[in-house]
Amino acid sequence: MRNILFKNSSSSLKFVISIIVIILSTLIFTFLGTILFAVFIDSSVFTNYQVLMSDFSNPTTISFLKITQIFQSIGLFVFPPFILAFLFSNKIFNYLGFSSNINLLALLLSGTVMLIALPFINFTAEINQALVLPDSLSWLEQIMRDSEQNAEHITKIFLNINSVSGLIINLIMMALIPAIGEELMFRGLIQKSLSKKMNIHIAIFISAFIFSFIHFQFFGFLPRFLMGVFFGYVFYWSGNLWLTIFAHFVNNGSAVVLAYVYGVEGIATDTSTFSEGDNYYMYLISSIIITVSLVYFIYYFTKNNQEFRINRNS
Repeated sequence: MRNILFKNSSSSLKFVISIIVIILSTLIFTFLGTILFAVFIDSSVFTNYQVLMSDFSNPTTISFLKITQIFQSIGLFVFPPFILAFLFSNKIFNYLGFSSNINLLALLLSGTVMLIALPFINFTAEINQALVLPDSLSWLEQIMRDSEQNAEHITKIFLNINSVSGLIINLIMMALIPAIGEELMFRGLIQKSLSKKMNIHIAIFISAFIFSFIHFQFFGFLPRFLMGVFFGYVFYWSGNLWLTIFAHFVNNGSAVVLAYVYGVEGIATDTSTFSEGDNYYMYLISSIIITVSLVYFIYYFTKNNQEFRINRNS
C-alpha cells in the first residue's frame, strides 16, 4: 500500500492544497488547449488573439472557444478531484463516491426526473429572471444582465451546428464533461468534505449554492441551485456518483439534442414565453407532482445504501 501524503493533514491544509491544485490544473490545461489549437488549427492564435476573439462569426474563433472550454472544464473540474483523491486517500474512486453497485432503476429515475421536471425548472427560472435589485444596486444588476446576455450569445453560437460530428462535440463539451467534472467537484469532493464537518442537509445546500454560484449566471441561479440540491440528495441516498452524473448529463444533453433537432431559434430562451402556452399550469402542476413522486421512488430504492453507510460509519 502506497504512502498517502496528506491523508491525516488538517482540514485547513487540505483546503489550501485543493485551491493550489485547482488553480494550477486550470492554468496548465488552458495553456495545453491553446497550444494544441496553435499546432493543429491556427498557429497565429498567440499573435492575433484580440482579432480572433473579436469575430464570433469566424469558424476558427468558434473552434478556439470550444477547444479552450473543453480543456478548461477538464482542468477545473475533472482532473483536480482525482489528484486530490490521490493525495488524500489510497482508494481514489471510493473517496470520490464512485461505486460499481449501481441501482439501475434509481439511475433511470434520476435521469427521468430531469426531463419530467422541465416545466418546473422553467417556472423557477422565470421567477429568478423577474427578480430586480434595489435602485442603489442597479449598476450591479446591469452588469449581471449583460453577463447573462453574453453567455447566452456564446451558447447559441455553440449550439448552432448542423452536422452529427458537431452534435457529438457539443454533447462532449456541454453535457458529458460538465456532468462528470461538476459532479466530481461539487458532490464527490465538496459535499463529501462538508458532510464530515456538519449536518448532511446543510452540506448539501451549501454545495448546491456553490455549484450554482460558480457558473456566474445569476439570473439562472435558482433553478441551478435546486438541481444541485436534487443531485446532492441523490448522491447522499445512493452513495454513488454515477447516478448524479447520469442525471446531470440528461439535463444538459437534452438541451443540446433539442437545439440540434429544432434549431437554436426553435427553442425558447426567454423564460417568460414558457407561461404563455396553452395548459401551462396543468403541465406545471403535473410536473411538480410527478417529479416529487419520482424523487420519493429514488429515495425508496436507494435508502438501503444510505442505511448501510450510516451503520458502517457509526
